[in-house]
Amino acid sequence: MRAGAVGALVCLFAAWSMVGTVTPARAVEGPCVPVVRTLANGDPGTTDGAMRISVDGLGAFGSTSVGGQGVLFDPLGAIEAADTVYSSNLYLSSLGQLLADDCDPLVDVISESPTSLVTEADFGDLSVRLDQTVDPVSGEGSRLSQRYSITNQGAGPLTLALVRHLDGDLQFDGSLADGAAAARDGSVLFEFDASDDPRRPSTYVGISGELGADGTPGRWTVQPFSYSGAIVSASGIPVADSGTVSGDGDGDGVVDAPYDITLSQHWDTTLAAGSSAEFLTVTRFGAGAPASVLGSGEPLRESVPSPAEVSLDPVVLAQSAAIAAGVVILAPFPAVLFNSTMEAHYTEVMGWLRILRLRLGALSAFVPLWARRRSQSGDSSATAEPALERRTEGGLWRSPVGIIVFLLASGLLYGLLDPTFGLDLVSVGTFLGLVGGLAVVLLAFGIPIFRTYQRKGVPFFVQALPGTLLIGIACVLITRLTDFQPGYLYGLVIGLVAAREMSRADEGRTVALASGVLLATSMVAWLMLLFPVPSFSAANDVQAIAVGTALATIVVSGLEAAVFGLLPLRFLPGEKIFRWDKRIWAALLALGMFGFAHVLMDPTTSYLADESRTPFLTIVVLLAFFGLASVLFWAYFRYRSPRVELTPPPTDPAAAG
Repeated sequence: MRAGAVGALVCLFAAWSMVGTVTPARAVEGPCVPVVRTLANGDPGTTDGAMRISVDGLGAFGSTSVGGQGVLFDPLGAIEAADTVYSSNLYLSSLGQLLADDCDPLVDVISESPTSLVTEADFGDLSVRLDQTVDPVSGEGSRLSQRYSITNQGAGPLTLALVRHLDGDLQFDGSLADGAAAARDGSVLFEFDASDDPRRPSTYVGISGELGADGTPGRWTVQPFSYSGAIVSASGIPVADSGTVSGDGDGDGVVDAPYDITLSQHWDTTLAAGSSAEFLTVTRFGAGAPASVLGSGEPLRESVPSPAEVSLDPVVLAQSAAIAAGVVILAPFPAVLFNSTMEAHYTEVMGWLRILRLRLGALSAFVPLWARRRSQSGDSSATAEPALERRTEGGLWRSPVGIIVFLLASGLLYGLLDPTFGLDLVSVGTFLGLVGGLAVVLLAFGIPIFRTYQRKGVPFFVQALPGTLLIGIACVLITRLTDFQPGYLYGLVIGLVAAREMSRADEGRTVALASGVLLATSMVAWLMLLFPVPSFSAANDVQAIAVGTALATIVVSGLEAAVFGLLPLRFLPGEKIFRWDKRIWAALLALGMFGFAHVLMDPTTSYLADESRTPFLTIVVLLAFFGLASVLFWAYFRYRSPRVELTPPPTDPAAAG
C-alpha cells in the first residue's frame, strides 16, 4: 500500500442476486449504501487465467476503490495469484471528476449476475448507463468490459472529454515498480512485472477502448504515479503529455526501467441535445498480444514458449489432443485417394513433371529426385529416372561446398521469418543460429538413414536440393500473410540418394527411426529452453542470440517436419512409415501434431481463444487444401474424356498395289 493512501471504506454489500434478476431502484430514505459487486469467472486460487474483481456502480475498481478489494488475478503458468490494480476510473470532463459511487448521485442496479452488473445514474442533464461484464477465462486470461451509454438530456449540445485512467500495482513480484509499453497509436497500453518479458509477458494488464467505432484515442500517455490529479486539473490528459511513454529514452514504446506505472487514454466528443454516445473500455489480464501491439513481431528465438510457459490446464491440453487426434484420423483418407490415383497414372504424371522440368530449369534439381519411384507397370521412361537425375543434377550440390552454400542460403531465407531480421549484429546471431539449427535438424534425420545404408551396403551420396528453396519461399510467404509466429520452417532438403531401393519394411523402419530421432532432438531442444542462455559480455551477445535461435529452429523445424512430412502422401516420409506400420505412423504423427498444436500454436496466447485464431485456421486451411487437391486429382482421371490413341492405321496391301 502506498504511503498516504486513503483507507478503504468498509461497506455493507447488497445481497447477491440470481442471474438475470432485476433489482428495483433503491429508496432515497435511509443511509446510502454504494453499489459494489464482486464479479468472477473462476477461482484465481485454482484456475489459471481466472480473476475476481470488485467493481462499483460507476465502474471504479482497485484496492483504493469503495470495494477496497482490488483485482485478484492468476496468470497462466506457475505464477501465483496476486493483486493487480491500485485504482481505475473513468474521468468525465463535464463533471470534473473521476467517477466513483459515493451515493451522489444515487446509482440504481438494473440487473446483475455473478459475472455482470448493469447500473444507471443521472448527473443532472447527463444520464449514464453502465454494463460491466467479466468474460469467461480464455487462452489469453481474463477480460473486463465496461460499456458506458452516455445521454445528453439537456436542451443544448454538450462537449465531453472521457479519460480512462488505470493505476496498476502488479504484486506478483512484491514490488510497485513495473514495466510498461504502448502501441504506436496508443490504442493499447499495458504494464507487466519488471522481471517479465515485454514481448511475452504472463503478468500482462492492459487497457483499450472505443468511442463508437473509434478505437484510437485522441490522446494517450504512460506516466508515473500519481497522475490522476494532472488529468483533473487539465480536464483531460495534458496536451504536452499526449503520445508519450515516460521513461522511454530509445523510442521503442517500452519503458527503459521499471517504475510505478499509470495508463491513460483520452477521447473527445460532442453530444447534441437528446443524443447518446457509446464508450467501451476494456481491461485485459493475462498474456495479451504485446508483440503485435508494439508494431513488430517477436524474434524467432523468443517466439517458442518454454515448458514453463505452456498451459497445463486440462481443457487446453484436451483441445490440443483433440486436434492431434483429428489430424491422425482424417489425414489417411485423402492420402490414400491421392496415392492410389498416382499409382494408376504414374507414367502420365511423370510425363507432366518432365515437361515442367524442361520449362522451369530451376526445378530440375529436385523434381526427378522426388519422383524417382518407378511405376508398378515398369514403364521404361520411369526406370531411366536415376540416370536422368545424375545427368540433370550438377556436381556442386553433392560437394561439401555446395551443401554449405545451400545451408547458408537456407539460413538467409528463413531469417525472413524473424520480424526483427535486418542489417545489424543481432541479425548476424540470428543467421548463425538458423544455420546451426538447420544443420542439427538435417543431421538428426539423416544419421539414422546414413547408418542403415552403411549397414546394408547400399551405395548412396549426399545431395542438396536447391529447388526446395521454392518451398522455403512459400513458407515465408504463408508466415507473413498469416502473421503466425514462430512461422513455418519446413521444406528445405539435403537428401541421401541411394543407388537402389530397400525393402518396404527396411525403408519404413529406417524413416520411422529417423523421424523419431528428429522428434526427440526437438524435445531436447525445447527442454533446454528452460535454462537461460549464459549471459555473455556485451561484445559477444551475438553468441547468446545464436544459441537461442538455434534451439528455437530445432524445435520449430522438428515439429513442423512431423506435421507436414509425416502425412501419408506419396513422396513424403510419412507414406513409407504408413505402408510399413500404421500404428507407429499414427503415434509419431500424433506426438508431432500435439507438440505443434500445444507449443507452436501456443494456446496460452491465441489459437482457440483469440478472435483471429490465425495459426489454427492456417492448419485447417492447409489440411482442407490437401484433401480437396486429392479429390480433384482423382476426379480429373475419373471423369475426363476418354483418350483417343493416335496410332496409324494398318497398311492395306491391296490398296498399296
